[in-house]
Amino acid sequence: MLRNKILYFMILTEVCLLCILYNAYQPVVLLWIAVAMPVVLLVWLCICERFIKITVEEENVVVTRQDFHEAGLLIENKSICPAGQILIRGNVEGKKFQVQVYLKGKSKVKVLYPVNCEQCGIKKVKLANVVLFDYLKIFKRIKRMNKEINIIVVPKVYDVSQPGTDEGWNFDGESEYYSEDRPGDDPAEIFDIREYEMGDRMSRIHWKLTTKLNKLMVKEYSKPLPDGVVLFLDTKNGGESIDVLFSIGLFMVEEKRKVWINGGLVEAPETFILEFMKNFEQDNTKILHEEEETFMETGNGRKIVCCLDVIDEERNAQLLKLAEDNRIYLVAEEGGGQDTLEENGICVCGMNVMDVPAVIERIMNE
Repeated sequence: MLRNKILYFMILTEVCLLCILYNAYQPVVLLWIAVAMPVVLLVWLCICERFIKITVEEENVVVTRQDFHEAGLLIENKSICPAGQILIRGNVEGKKFQVQVYLKGKSKVKVLYPVNCEQCGIKKVKLANVVLFDYLKIFKRIKRMNKEINIIVVPKVYDVSQPGTDEGWNFDGESEYYSEDRPGDDPAEIFDIREYEMGDRMSRIHWKLTTKLNKLMVKEYSKPLPDGVVLFLDTKNGGESIDVLFSIGLFMVEEKRKVWINGGLVEAPETFILEFMKNFEQDNTKILHEEEETFMETGNGRKIVCCLDVIDEERNAQLLKLAEDNRIYLVAEEGGGQDTLEENGICVCGMNVMDVPAVIERIMNE
């Protein structure tokens, strides 16, 4: 733009010299044209600015990880006059960009910015301003935008089968789900009624049925099963390990099962998605330690699925303590280096060894 201004003043100077050197009307006409041209261009630019409309199509967009997405900006020229060069400035995730477009009269153009959706998280596209130039690029008008487009990249959703019955796992919390194959100790639900056997407790005798059949009949109580899953997220990795937790959690809430995300209970799909993305990339260093009180209330014996970037000595000790009464699954991008955890009953699912469907099947049905 500075170069064009210098060039214009050089031309204007030459025309002035011609007027001085030659006593004719042609140089005078050229001088008037040279002087009037920038005024006309400036007026034209101001008029075009009034008829240029700029809109952001969507300020909040939700896309799935690895899907291709382009943020869109619509620029429309409502006048019959063609506009000069239009420059859009902004940045995508901190990286500056600028795009040049030209508009004919009564036309519109859509400007697209490709956004990398390989990793989960919130990608921000900031539109700083739109600069309009005249035809000779001597003058410019800046339209401040200061708009932000949030591209919410959510994990991929994989198919999840019905969860296993957890028959070999003792659950001591309250639940609405009971085993169909094995009796337990929960008097809230009767599993079966059978004849009395030596060693049965007298408190379990069904007296009404005993009187009716004239023989001792005993009630067998039901065995409660975990009615949900606990998810722990303390990671900035938005790859396949996050896909595992997201798919399992979304399936469970859609099946009307309870899901805890970093200690918070969610029971609806829309709430789950919001809470999951809110906890993603946050500093949740103290979550495992704070969860001890939560498990006192909800009962032990649940499945706990973790995705942690760092496993230091403190985290290691917390995982081992939770593994005493719960089934722990550690989903990690790298499966190696976790021998101590495996030896103490923690299932380490390495994404470098297993694919996502295999990890989901192991967690849900093991």
